[in-house]
Amino acid sequence: MAQTSGLPGSIPAGIAYSELDVKDGWAYVCRAGAQGGFVVVDVHDPAHPEPVGEQAGMGCSDIKVNDDGDLVFYGTQRNAPAELATSTAPPTERAPRGVYLVNVKDKAHPQVENFMAIPTNGVHTLHYVKQESRELLLVQTYDWIVDGGLGTGVSTGQNLPATPRVNIFEVQHGVLGNRQLQLLSVWEDPTLPPQGQNYFPHDVTVQKQPLDGHWYAYVACWDSGLVLLNIDDPTQPFEVSRFADTGPSKVVHTHQARPFPQLIAGRHVTVLEPELPSGDETGQFTLVDTTDPAHPQRLGYWTLPGHLVIPGGFLFSPHNFNLANGRIYLAHNHAGVWVVDVGDAEKLLHPVAVGYYQPHAGAREQKCAEAHTWSAFFVQGYVYASDECYGLNILRFQGDQGLEGQGPMRVMPSIGSV
Repeated sequence: MAQTSGLPGSIPAGIAYSELDVKDGWAYVCRAGAQGGFVVVDVHDPAHPEPVGEQAGMGCSDIKVNDDGDLVFYGTQRNAPAELATSTAPPTERAPRGVYLVNVKDKAHPQVENFMAIPTNGVHTLHYVKQESRELLLVQTYDWIVDGGLGTGVSTGQNLPATPRVNIFEVQHGVLGNRQLQLLSVWEDPTLPPQGQNYFPHDVTVQKQPLDGHWYAYVACWDSGLVLLNIDDPTQPFEVSRFADTGPSKVVHTHQARPFPQLIAGRHVTVLEPELPSGDETGQFTLVDTTDPAHPQRLGYWTLPGHLVIPGGFLFSPHNFNLANGRIYLAHNHAGVWVVDVGDAEKLLHPVAVGYYQPHAGAREQKCAEAHTWSAFFVQGYVYASDECYGLNILRFQGDQGLEGQGPMRVMPSIGSV
């Protein structure tokens, strides 16, 4: 496969990498460009990752793997406005977008088990969770209103009201043994946004709250902020609370909302993160006390050091992040990968950056002259980071090695790349 050399300059034009998921020594890396689908990478030896298989398809918007590690869900989305039936666009552009269910028991030869079309333009984000006896897949959708009618490709920057949804599916076995998705419920934000704002579910994380034992969906609802839904019964989700106090930042734009898996200083903590296409700041991570889900309370915040701005193209914007060990592991587009410590009562109010990594230079295209880091995960002692241009980097956070004489900020070395 063309992407196995590990050299960024050798990645073929037309391929861009996006989200990833990691489980049981395997990484599944989305391809978002013209050559879509995903790549299966053997990471049992993190210093020597090896691509072993791939699933060809349309550009991958998000990817998740089930708990058993034998089924991948990957979403596709048409980012341009909906195509008319009479469109002269190529057939692949007119084809429906949605969720592919891909059997990866044989890592070298993934096989599509099923496909579900999601109107109108497909899927932006996915979230998989096992809830007692049920396996759920939450699918987030939204579409943009366009100027001059469908097919113009020019967006007004406002959402089409009918399409921002959280679709809650159950993963079931079909009569032929192939797995399929059964729709259980749909949640739509019932409130209307003020002029110039957008309320749409960009992403969702589900967790069984360790204190009260209820299941909550933490919905990143853009300018509406964090919306907490009770999904004890996933057929009847209902709103518990919402939170949008992201000061001192002037923007909300909640792109992701994730709760820590463990309590920190006796508190249940959720982290909110924006995405900014441009602006006079680089985006603020806001920490929220969600110990009482009905009454979220603001804690501290963190932003990139310095006085940087985003001139355009999301260059220094935050993107996807994950939480582990009292730390935020985050991808910050042009700013690379960062590790932020919030692991005690003081740091919840005043987070501390403890590590960073800037993907190596040397690009195949002008747009890739610098990093566009998409996502970061901490898994069993290593940080896995995907970059649009440079593929998969596997890092070791030196702060976990007990190094003597080191300052609080540490550059994380890349020990492997694909």
